[in-house]
Amino acid sequence: MNHLVRTKKPCLNNIEKAISIMFQKGVPSRYILTAEEIFDGQKVERIWILIKQVFEIFAMHDVKQLKNPIINWLQNIVQFFDSKNQFDLSVNWKSEEFYNQFKTGLPYFYILFLYMQSSPEFLPDPQRMYELPQSRTELVENLNYVLQLQHKANIPIYLTPEDYLDRMQSSFLLLQLYYLYCRFNHVEMRLSGENAPNLSFKDKDRNRQLAYSFAKQPPYQN
Repeated sequence: MNHLVRTKKPCLNNIEKAISIMFQKGVPSRYILTAEEIFDGQKVERIWILIKQVFEIFAMHDVKQLKNPIINWLQNIVQFFDSKNQFDLSVNWKSEEFYNQFKTGLPYFYILFLYMQSSPEFLPDPQRMYELPQSRTELVENLNYVLQLQHKANIPIYLTPEDYLDRMQSSFLLLQLYYLYCRFNHVEMRLSGENAPNLSFKDKDRNRQLAYSFAKQPPYQN
Protein backbone atom coordinates (compact mmCIF):
# COMPACT_ATOMS: atom_id res chain seq x y z
CA MET A 1 0.00 0.00 0.00
CA ASN A 2 1.16 3.52 -0.79
CA HIS A 3 0.73 5.66 2.36
CA LEU A 4 1.69 8.96 0.73
CA VAL A 5 -0.63 9.17 -2.23
CA ARG A 6 -0.84 12.49 -4.07
CA THR A 7 -2.07 11.47 -7.51
CA LYS A 8 -4.87 9.35 -8.92
CA LYS A 9 -2.84 6.34 -10.05
CA PRO A 10 -1.44 5.31 -6.62
CA CYS A 11 -4.90 5.91 -5.14
CA LEU A 12 -6.39 3.50 -7.65
CA ASN A 13 -3.64 0.97 -6.91
CA ASN A 14 -4.45 1.13 -3.20
CA ILE A 15 -8.16 0.74 -3.88
CA GLU A 16 -7.51 -2.24 -6.16
CA LYS A 17 -5.57 -3.95 -3.37
CA ALA A 18 -8.42 -3.28 -0.96
CA ILE A 19 -10.93 -4.69 -3.45
CA SER A 20 -8.79 -7.82 -3.83
CA ILE A 21 -8.90 -8.35 -0.05
CA MET A 22 -12.69 -7.83 -0.07
CA PHE A 23 -13.06 -10.62 -2.62
CA GLN A 24 -10.76 -12.90 -0.61
CA LYS A 25 -12.72 -12.33 2.60
CA GLY A 26 -16.09 -12.97 1.01
CA VAL A 27 -17.67 -9.58 0.39
CA PRO A 28 -20.39 -10.43 -2.19
CA SER A 29 -19.30 -9.33 -5.65
CA ARG A 30 -22.64 -7.58 -6.28
CA TYR A 31 -21.71 -4.98 -3.64
CA ILE A 32 -18.17 -4.29 -4.85
CA LEU A 33 -17.56 -1.29 -7.08
CA THR A 34 -14.60 -0.70 -9.37
CA ALA A 35 -11.61 1.29 -8.18
CA GLU A 36 -12.60 4.10 -10.53
CA GLU A 37 -16.14 4.23 -9.11
CA ILE A 38 -14.86 4.37 -5.54
CA PHE A 39 -12.30 7.03 -6.39
CA ASP A 40 -14.84 9.20 -8.21
CA GLY A 41 -17.25 8.95 -5.28
CA GLN A 42 -20.34 9.57 -7.39
CA LYS A 43 -22.25 6.41 -6.40
CA VAL A 44 -22.68 7.46 -2.80
CA GLU A 45 -25.48 5.04 -1.91
CA ARG A 46 -23.61 2.04 -3.33
CA ILE A 47 -20.43 3.11 -1.55
CA TRP A 48 -22.31 3.20 1.78
CA ILE A 49 -23.71 -0.27 1.08
CA LEU A 50 -20.17 -1.49 0.38
CA ILE A 51 -18.91 0.07 3.62
CA LYS A 52 -21.69 -1.71 5.52
CA GLN A 53 -20.69 -5.03 3.97
CA VAL A 54 -17.04 -4.44 4.87
CA PHE A 55 -18.07 -3.62 8.45
CA GLU A 56 -20.19 -6.77 8.76
CA ILE A 57 -17.49 -9.07 7.37
CA PHE A 58 -14.36 -7.54 8.90
CA ALA A 59 -15.47 -5.85 12.13
CA MET A 60 -18.32 -8.18 13.08
CA HIS A 61 -16.88 -11.59 12.18
CA ASP A 62 -15.33 -12.38 15.58
CA VAL A 63 -18.21 -10.67 17.37
CA LYS A 64 -20.81 -12.91 15.76
CA GLN A 65 -18.71 -15.98 16.48
CA LEU A 66 -19.01 -15.13 20.19
CA LYS A 67 -22.63 -13.99 20.06
CA ASN A 68 -24.08 -16.86 22.11
CA PRO A 69 -21.44 -16.79 24.89
CA ILE A 70 -21.82 -12.99 25.11
CA ILE A 71 -25.60 -13.10 25.43
CA ASN A 72 -25.54 -16.01 27.91
CA TRP A 73 -22.96 -14.16 30.04
CA LEU A 74 -25.07 -11.01 29.99
CA GLN A 75 -28.31 -12.87 30.68
CA ASN A 76 -26.80 -14.46 33.80
CA ILE A 77 -25.68 -11.06 35.10
CA VAL A 78 -29.01 -9.38 34.41
CA GLN A 79 -30.99 -12.21 36.01
CA PHE A 80 -28.78 -11.92 39.10
CA PHE A 81 -29.96 -8.33 39.65
CA ASP A 82 -33.33 -8.17 37.89
CA SER A 83 -35.91 -8.62 40.65
CA LYS A 84 -38.59 -6.89 38.53
CA ASN A 85 -38.21 -9.35 35.62
CA GLN A 86 -37.85 -6.46 33.20
CA PHE A 87 -35.38 -8.22 30.92
CA ASP A 88 -35.48 -11.22 28.62
CA LEU A 89 -32.35 -11.42 26.50
CA SER A 90 -33.26 -14.80 25.02
CA VAL A 91 -35.05 -13.07 22.13
CA ASN A 92 -33.36 -12.57 18.75
CA TRP A 93 -30.47 -10.11 19.12
CA LYS A 94 -31.50 -8.37 15.90
CA SER A 95 -35.03 -7.74 17.14
CA GLU A 96 -36.42 -4.45 18.37
CA GLU A 97 -37.43 -6.20 21.60
CA PHE A 98 -33.79 -7.07 22.34
CA TYR A 99 -32.52 -3.61 21.44
CA ASN A 100 -35.11 -1.78 23.51
CA GLN A 101 -34.03 -3.55 26.70
CA PHE A 102 -30.84 -1.48 26.68
CA LYS A 103 -32.60 1.89 26.57
CA THR A 104 -32.64 2.13 30.36
CA GLY A 105 -28.87 1.52 30.62
CA LEU A 106 -29.49 -0.95 33.44
CA PRO A 107 -27.92 -4.04 31.80
CA TYR A 108 -24.71 -2.03 31.40
CA PHE A 109 -24.91 -0.76 34.96
CA TYR A 110 -25.28 -4.30 36.32
CA ILE A 111 -22.17 -5.44 34.42
CA LEU A 112 -20.12 -2.47 35.57
CA PHE A 113 -21.34 -2.70 39.17
CA LEU A 114 -20.41 -6.38 39.26
CA TYR A 115 -16.93 -6.06 37.78
CA MET A 116 -15.46 -2.60 38.28
CA GLN A 117 -12.75 -2.78 40.93
CA SER A 118 -11.12 0.61 40.66
CA SER A 119 -10.75 3.14 43.48
CA PRO A 120 -13.91 3.76 45.57
CA GLU A 121 -14.78 7.06 43.90
CA PHE A 122 -15.09 5.23 40.56
CA LEU A 123 -17.33 2.42 41.77
CA PRO A 124 -20.75 2.49 40.08
CA ASP A 125 -23.28 4.31 42.24
CA PRO A 126 -26.92 3.14 41.97
CA GLN A 127 -27.99 6.52 43.33
CA ARG A 128 -27.00 7.92 39.91
CA MET A 129 -29.44 5.56 38.13
CA TYR A 130 -33.21 5.26 37.80
CA GLU A 131 -34.32 1.65 38.13
CA LEU A 132 -37.61 2.38 36.37
CA PRO A 133 -37.15 5.59 34.37
CA GLN A 134 -40.37 7.38 33.48
CA SER A 135 -39.23 9.96 30.94
CA ARG A 136 -36.73 10.47 28.17
CA THR A 137 -34.77 12.80 30.44
CA GLU A 138 -34.33 10.01 33.00
CA LEU A 139 -33.32 7.54 30.30
CA VAL A 140 -30.70 9.95 29.00
CA GLU A 141 -29.36 10.46 32.55
CA ASN A 142 -29.00 6.69 32.96
CA LEU A 143 -27.29 6.24 29.61
CA ASN A 144 -24.91 9.15 30.11
CA TYR A 145 -23.87 7.75 33.48
CA VAL A 146 -23.11 4.25 32.15
CA LEU A 147 -21.16 5.83 29.27
CA GLN A 148 -19.05 7.69 31.84
CA LEU A 149 -18.40 4.40 33.63
CA GLN A 150 -17.44 2.67 30.38
CA HIS A 151 -15.01 5.48 29.63
CA LYS A 152 -13.42 5.09 33.07
CA ALA A 153 -13.08 1.35 32.44
CA ASN A 154 -11.38 2.04 29.06
CA ILE A 155 -14.15 0.33 27.12
CA PRO A 156 -14.76 1.62 23.57
CA ILE A 157 -18.13 3.36 23.18
CA TYR A 158 -20.10 2.79 19.99
CA LEU A 159 -23.55 4.18 20.78
CA THR A 160 -24.83 7.49 22.14
CA PRO A 161 -28.01 7.96 24.19
CA GLU A 162 -29.68 9.20 21.00
CA ASP A 163 -28.73 5.96 19.25
CA TYR A 164 -30.41 3.90 21.95
CA LEU A 165 -33.54 6.03 22.00
CA ASP A 166 -34.02 7.09 18.39
CA ARG A 167 -32.24 4.58 16.16
CA MET A 168 -31.94 0.83 16.11
CA GLN A 169 -28.28 -0.17 15.65
CA SER A 170 -28.25 -3.91 16.32
CA SER A 171 -24.75 -4.60 15.02
CA PHE A 172 -23.23 -1.74 17.01
CA LEU A 173 -25.09 -2.92 20.12
CA LEU A 174 -23.63 -6.42 19.74
CA LEU A 175 -20.20 -4.86 19.14
CA GLN A 176 -20.60 -2.85 22.36
CA LEU A 177 -21.51 -6.00 24.28
CA TYR A 178 -18.54 -7.80 22.72
CA TYR A 179 -16.09 -5.26 24.16
CA LEU A 180 -17.72 -5.44 27.58
CA TYR A 181 -17.46 -9.22 27.42
CA CYS A 182 -13.79 -9.08 26.39
CA ARG A 183 -13.03 -6.57 29.14
CA PHE A 184 -14.75 -8.36 32.03
CA ASN A 185 -15.37 -12.00 31.13
CA HIS A 186 -12.15 -13.18 32.80
CA VAL A 187 -12.19 -10.63 35.63
CA GLU A 188 -13.07 -11.76 39.14
CA MET A 189 -16.45 -10.46 40.23
CA ARG A 190 -16.54 -7.75 42.86
CA LEU A 191 -19.45 -9.51 44.58
CA SER A 192 -19.80 -13.03 45.85
CA GLY A 193 -22.66 -15.15 47.11
CA GLU A 194 -25.93 -16.30 45.60
CA ASN A 195 -28.03 -13.20 46.28
CA ALA A 196 -27.68 -9.84 44.59
CA PRO A 197 -27.25 -6.79 46.82
CA ASN A 198 -30.27 -4.61 47.49
CA LEU A 199 -29.37 -1.67 45.28
CA SER A 200 -30.76 1.70 46.30
CA PHE A 201 -31.58 3.51 43.07
CA LYS A 202 -32.35 7.18 42.54
CA ASP A 203 -36.09 6.50 42.27
CA LYS A 204 -36.35 4.16 45.25
CA ASP A 205 -39.01 6.30 46.98
CA ARG A 206 -41.19 6.65 43.89
CA ASN A 207 -44.56 4.90 43.64
CA ARG A 208 -43.22 1.51 42.52
CA GLN A 209 -46.45 0.18 41.03
CA LEU A 210 -46.90 3.28 38.89
CA ALA A 211 -43.27 3.23 37.81
CA TYR A 212 -43.36 -0.46 36.97
CA SER A 213 -46.47 -0.29 34.78
CA PHE A 214 -45.03 2.76 33.02
CA ALA A 215 -41.74 1.00 32.35
CA LYS A 216 -43.46 -1.96 30.71
CA GLN A 217 -44.93 0.20 27.95
CA PRO A 218 -42.95 3.41 28.12
CA PRO A 219 -43.97 6.45 26.08
CA TYR A 220 -40.48 7.85 26.47
CA GLN A 221 -41.03 11.57 26.29
CA ASN A 222 -39.71 14.69 27.95
